[in-house]
Amino acid sequence: ERVVVTTGTFLRGIIHVGTTQIPAGRAGDAPATVLADTLKRIGFQIGRLKTGTPPRLALSSLDLDGLEVDLGDEEPVPFSFLHQKP
Repeated sequence: ERVVVTTGTFLRGIIHVGTTQIPAGRAGDAPATVLADTLKRIGFQIGRLKTGTPPRLALSSLDLDGLEVDLGDEEPVPFSFLHQKP
């Protein structure tokens, strides 16, 4: 019934350098402007949070019944090929 899209810094991403604003993702990647435009066109409200500020949810607005704890891996597998294993 619901979808949460977590796009990080890419959805209509902007880098601020002084007074200059540059459309961008992180680390030189492009922003997700087409996705943002599509979501807006079909009726989603598009917003922006300050980088480093996680979204906050009121616990009372969530239905936690039926959820179970899903612990992380004991030995996590990195997503990036740039990651150096210990």
